[in-house]
Amino acid sequence: MKQRAIVFFIIIMFILAAPAVVMFAFPSAQGDLSENRELAPAPGLLTENGVNMDFFNECDSYVSDHIGFRSQLVSANTSAYITLFHMSPEDDVIMGSDGWLYYAKTLDDYFNVPSVSDRGIDNIAHSLKMMQSYIEASDSSFVIAFAPNKNTLYSNHMPANYVQSGNVGNLDRIEAAMLTEGVNFVSLQDLFKSQNEEYYRKKDSHWNYEGALMAYNAMMEKTGVEYNAYDDMLFAESYEWTGDLSNMLYASDAPLDGQRVPMKSFGYKYTSKQTKVESNRLDTYNQEGSGRAIIYRDSFGNTLIPFFAENFAECYFSKITPYNMADVDEFKPDVTIIELVERNIPNLAKAAPVMMAEKTTVDGSGFEVSGDAYELFQETASEYTHFYGYVDESLLGDSYRVYTLISDGNGKADYYEAFPIYEKLLIDGEDEGRPKDNGFSVYIPMTDCHVASIVVETNGTKYIINTAN
Repeated sequence: MKQRAIVFFIIIMFILAAPAVVMFAFPSAQGDLSENRELAPAPGLLTENGVNMDFFNECDSYVSDHIGFRSQLVSANTSAYITLFHMSPEDDVIMGSDGWLYYAKTLDDYFNVPSVSDRGIDNIAHSLKMMQSYIEASDSSFVIAFAPNKNTLYSNHMPANYVQSGNVGNLDRIEAAMLTEGVNFVSLQDLFKSQNEEYYRKKDSHWNYEGALMAYNAMMEKTGVEYNAYDDMLFAESYEWTGDLSNMLYASDAPLDGQRVPMKSFGYKYTSKQTKVESNRLDTYNQEGSGRAIIYRDSFGNTLIPFFAENFAECYFSKITPYNMADVDEFKPDVTIIELVERNIPNLAKAAPVMMAEKTTVDGSGFEVSGDAYELFQETASEYTHFYGYVDESLLGDSYRVYTLISDGNGKADYYEAFPIYEKLLIDGEDEGRPKDNGFSVYIPMTDCHVASIVVETNGTKYIINTAN
């Protein structure tokens, strides 16, 4: 009996020690990349500043990420949790019906929580119109399209206790504002809702290739240029991929998810150093294509790449934000397209596009206000001087426009319209929370200059702020 107890004890200790042994004996085998994040590095006891005071916290993070059999343990825990409680053990994943998974960070949109103010929505729409005007002045067609969140289109699989409010969500509000501003956009939510089939993957947050082709065709039609619609494109169901939401739950042991893939051999080639679809920048070339295109995109653009790259002779795909109009100046595209997922609409109110401001005319009459009604900052950004800041809430109505009178230091001054955007990262130093809606941001194409005054137009009233610069 005593020998059995000893053997049992040894077995239990071996089982408990095995993950740690594997972690140290086979370090290169550890590290699960399926979660699409950087794993915690090995901690050091000493740093440049002396003893590492966070050593034990970093050890905990390292062990959590690199422990042996991690993916199998995560998968077992997930299966047990779902079986026992019928809920997701991962905060970022929502368990829907019929095996559908949803991204929890889309819940604000699903519940129609006003994460952007009405004035902020107006700020975004007007900024897009300013961007469109610049692009069209460069002889490039401009289109923007918001990829709907999965639960915006297919809410029938959401948990029954997730009750939506009667508010109007960000997507409907921004589309209405863009319509008023004259922004050239495609309503992908209307397109997908008009279809009888479901074009998003069950265990992933994105559309499938068939859905991507629909979105591509809608955007290209809106540009007004000739394009390949791939009318004869056939698709086949494939089970070679896992879904991003499934990966969050099961790590590398995630079950495979169906994907509708094109039955076509594409002829485009990557000309950029990076070739992975998740790269921040990709360049493609197709000798059978024609024209050039810039596609500003996010992860929904992964499945759009083959269609755009095959259609155009040259494509430049960018995930870099804020959008930089130097790309348009240098690449000289025939078409410039922005694709952005619905849940990231608030990000457009947190940073203005990097774009050379153009001179404008402004009637300088109005109410003069005290110098403490604003805050002004500046930085050098390449060949630009970037002026940004905010104006006092008491001066602003439902919407506003800001014009900066810029002096070149030699007695000459001109007005430039600023983006009505609060530079959240530059001013607050963090990206958390709701975007603010009382800012301005302008890039001036010279370095030796200063702001002589700020003109704010709002609700039919004009305020003049004389600066001390």
